[in-house]
Amino acid sequence: MYENETIEFKETLVTKLSPKQNLTFNYLKDKYREKGFDIEDNFLVQLELYTENKEFNYLAYLLSDQNTLQFQYARYSGDDVFDLAAHRDFNNQSILKTTVDILDFIQNRNTTFSRITSKGREDRDKFNPIAMRELVVNAIVHNNYFSNGLPTFEEFSNRFEISSFGGLPEGFSQEDFLAGYSLPVNPELIRVFRDLGLAERLGTGIRRVLKYYPKEVFRFSPNFLRVSIPLQKPLYKYELTPDSSLIDLVKDDPHITRAEAAEKLGISESSVYRQFKELEDEGIIVREGSKKSGYWVIR
Repeated sequence: MYENETIEFKETLVTKLSPKQNLTFNYLKDKYREKGFDIEDNFLVQLELYTENKEFNYLAYLLSDQNTLQFQYARYSGDDVFDLAAHRDFNNQSILKTTVDILDFIQNRNTTFSRITSKGREDRDKFNPIAMRELVVNAIVHNNYFSNGLPTFEEFSNRFEISSFGGLPEGFSQEDFLAGYSLPVNPELIRVFRDLGLAERLGTGIRRVLKYYPKEVFRFSPNFLRVSIPLQKPLYKYELTPDSSLIDLVKDDPHITRAEAAEKLGISESSVYRQFKELEDEGIIVREGSKKSGYWVIR
């Protein structure tokens, strides 16, 4: 080493001091026990939860029951951020518990749209659950926790956006990322997630996502990584014949009556009435004007 040469110190979750020292790890230990690990006296040491000065580090803080970082979910009624419809915070718990809670919450937002065709039932998810799980976990484990930025989860009428702070690691290109190569930002945190089955061991998460969505869903900037997943729309629920459907009839003739639709489809008026009502209830069609002189509008 040259006389004036200095080595740049890079802070990590292991070297950064925890803002709290009175920490417990009940949730962390329970999850390791559930996976069949023996929790010995040196368990916290093995997970590298101490600094060189034997104080809890930032990794310990993230995994502790006293972690107060606030992860946010927001849902908007439109395709922009002006009409907030719902909001939820996930905090005051281990980052592991936060991850599980966010995964459960978002997956519960998934909807399976169905329709009956002449060939059988067709189902389509609002979003792919495998890809969504990978993206949520990826945002949390690769976030840069050395600033005030935290992952955010935003649901719009036409898309779901997940943003993480920090951008790509230095020397790691967009091409590397999209090719499925992995360069962990927080390797000690990822180790715990892998131990507990929350993250893949081979770094295959992005390749899993690209199996279902194009690479254009990812947006890169120096300080952020954002993914925007398009949301599926409801399918028209009924397609009762190979050549025609109730929706097609309404498209061709918005003034069509239930009796006329029943005759064209070869089914009873009561069946057509039920189908019209369900399409109205689902917001797919709406009746404008009076019963006699009104017409149907497809939304």
